[in-house]
Amino acid sequence: MPSPTISYVIAAHGEDELFNLIPYIKQHKDKEDKIIVLNNPTTSEYEAKIRRMEVKLVNQPIVNNDYSAYRNSVMDKLTTDYIAWIDCDEVFHPEVHKNIKSVLVSQNYPDVVILPRLNRVIGIKPIQALYLNFTLHGEIVSWPDPQTRIIKVKSKIKWVEPCHEHLDINKFKHSIVQLDNDIPYAIIHTKTIEKQLATHKENQLRYADSVYYKGTQLYEG
Repeated sequence: MPSPTISYVIAAHGEDELFNLIPYIKQHKDKEDKIIVLNNPTTSEYEAKIRRMEVKLVNQPIVNNDYSAYRNSVMDKLTTDYIAWIDCDEVFHPEVHKNIKSVLVSQNYPDVVILPRLNRVIGIKPIQALYLNFTLHGEIVSWPDPQTRIIKVKSKIKWVEPCHEHLDINKFKHSIVQLDNDIPYAIIHTKTIEKQLATHKENQLRYADSVYYKGTQLYEG
């Protein structure tokens, strides 16, 4: 296989950050790579703005809270060798864009690549980190927070479970590479403490039966 191609798939649901993320990826990706917005529809104005960005748009509503079906919907539409998942409030470090293909080649085209994620929560207090079950160093939480984000398309790995969605990866069946826990290999994820608490509240509803969220109360301090 020559140098592999990558589809950067952005999961979107009305986030304004999308319109900064798309130009960032365009700046750092290779010419042959693709950008796809997997859009859980909100408004026609938001969709029109995405179309003006000249990227591929896949409109896919989340039905019955089936997040796996939502994510899997884009897999059969890919023409590249790999998919790289990214959320609107994240970016890959520029060195990831620069070096990931050489990593894929040197590692004999693995099925899965795991990257660290650098989470910065602006304004977080120690008591809030305790409530959210985060380790805390300044405003950096839970480093290295490994994330499975780069997947070989031909591996046929899919998302499973409707609400607790996760990738169906078998370490005996699939080849897995985990990048070093260094910032140049990281996903950079920045949000405010207000947004983090709102996300936690949403997850309490979404994962109401999970051990992690069951019975928890939203921190109000």
